[in-house]
Amino acid sequence: MFSYVQGGVIAAGGPAYQRYLNDYEVMVKSTIRHPAVLGYCIGNEIFDDVANNPQFWTNFGALVDRADRAGISMNCKPFLMTAITDNYTPETSWPAIKEGEKSGKLSKLDAWGVNVYRGPKIGGEGNSPFTQYKALMTTLKRSKPLILAEWGTPHSTRPQGTYGHAGGGVLPINLDTISESEMGKGKPYFDATTTAKFLTSEWDTIKANIAAKGNQVCAGGFIFDWCDEYWKGNNPNNHVGGPNQNFLGDAFAGGYGDEAWYGVTSSVAQSDYGSGKPDIQRTPFKAYDAVKKFYGSSSRLAAELYED
Repeated sequence: MFSYVQGGVIAAGGPAYQRYLNDYEVMVKSTIRHPAVLGYCIGNEIFDDVANNPQFWTNFGALVDRADRAGISMNCKPFLMTAITDNYTPETSWPAIKEGEKSGKLSKLDAWGVNVYRGPKIGGEGNSPFTQYKALMTTLKRSKPLILAEWGTPHSTRPQGTYGHAGGGVLPINLDTISESEMGKGKPYFDATTTAKFLTSEWDTIKANIAAKGNQVCAGGFIFDWCDEYWKGNNPNNHVGGPNQNFLGDAFAGGYGDEAWYGVTSSVAQSDYGSGKPDIQRTPFKAYDAVKKFYGSSSRLAAELYED
């Protein structure tokens, strides 16, 4: 269960922070026995402005501790993580991880999550977050596992003639509508690939680290996103978010990062929800079948390993 909090509110420690403490206690106690709950992500991308604030880590640690005690009170040990932006540099590593661990306030935090968008090989050998994370944990003398709290790609791109440039106000189009024969070196969409191939390559990279004897640091990852419902603005019925007009090459399947287009299934209007309404119907995109296939094969592998 991912949850929203603000770093400045935590650091301030006022009434709103006290509500966070109470809310986490109620949330954990009321959900920890549900079979669909794997654990809790306490905040997402809240650290960039507060990583160097000691009071933030004192208060954030108390929030993690409250969630832990809430689970223990229900005779269940909760799995607790948090997620940061991927602001890695060789000089600073990930400042939030470094400062958080140095604070000594996070003994109940079970894992760090990093939201990583580094292309189909997740950075590759020369820029692997797995190698970088292991080096940082070694330096800090810690052994918390890494989880990719976000990974994936939008299923969007730009029309031929605009692809490969700043969008200039041109709206995204669905990558699924483009023939694969038009993608690749020397083709109109020279840096593009299908979302199915892109996501499969990412999952294979994650899975390879999970299976890496002696070098494993990754415990898995959460694909971003299951549906195109990443709302921005004041109207929750508008499918908006981005678009990012910058061309980002092979960082994404279609070359652009558009927040509204990360889903493997379509968005629906908020009016489709509610008591007495029919079941929600979403349109699967081409990436859906790929995700279904590689998650299914991974489940079978896990079962075989468990039996062995």
